[in-house]
Amino acid sequence: MSAGTEMARQLPYNSEIEVWYLHPMKIKFAHAIVRRLTFSLLAGVALFSAAQSAAPQDAAADDASHTALMLKNDEPVRAPHAMVVTVHHLATDAGVEILKAGGNAVDAAVAVGFALAVVHPPAGNIGGGGFMLIHQHTGKDLFIDYREKAPLAATANMYLDASGNIIPNASIVGYRAIGVPGSVAGLVHAEKKYGRLRLAQVMAPAIHLAADGFVLTDEEAASMHDQVLTGFPASKQIFQRDGDFYKTGELFRQPELAETLRRIARIRTTFIAARWRGRLPTRSRRAAASSPLKTWLVTR
Repeated sequence: MSAGTEMARQLPYNSEIEVWYLHPMKIKFAHAIVRRLTFSLLAGVALFSAAQSAAPQDAAADDASHTALMLKNDEPVRAPHAMVVTVHHLATDAGVEILKAGGNAVDAAVAVGFALAVVHPPAGNIGGGGFMLIHQHTGKDLFIDYREKAPLAATANMYLDASGNIIPNASIVGYRAIGVPGSVAGLVHAEKKYGRLRLAQVMAPAIHLAADGFVLTDEEAASMHDQVLTGFPASKQIFQRDGDFYKTGELFRQPELAETLRRIARIRTTFIAARWRGRLPTRSRRAAASSPLKTWLVTR
């Protein structure tokens, strides 16, 4: 199955912890998906019927009832022991690999989180943040909040110009859109406190994907033509090869990201900032320095 398709792998493994890995704006609850799908289908039926003025009103009601009945009789996919579901099949495979290696659900969730940073950065990256909801076999529920926070240097008017007008896209593109990342701290904390395996072991699939690469689908290759990526020298070089765009079926490698992940995997404490500060790969520091804005809000 291609990227962007929900995938599930069923495993003959009894995990003692259930985890729902929630990324901001990318929550993948099965029930939420079913409700959204139900609403969308019913709304689509209603709008189609309204557009057909000659169609009797009871026909629309019958169609909606028939659709609702079909969905009502559908059954969710179930597994007797464990299941991994992500937005990208390679991230799903990473979670499955860790479960088969003896990891628990937290180990698998952390592996998935770092794998998504490589194969699907819009839904998971080390420069962002997220949440994790853990349900232990004892019945205890835990919630970890590692969402990004505003930098100390942020101000209430930083998205406004001198006249008090909103600066277009200032909150979503450029240095002012960047929060203090929480993904690395949150995932490392979860792994070290609730995981069963070593951090380096659960990060191994992500490091492999970054170093050795993965084959791009049509959708992934097309997404790299984004004009926002073109606007910054580093992203233009990494994702667009300075104009020699990647094509469908090509292998996409990210050696600098692989090196960054290796350094994270060597962290022996959950206090990330002090250990990580100033130790990013040289090219990452050069990319920051070459930013056309040459301005920072994240001060420490």
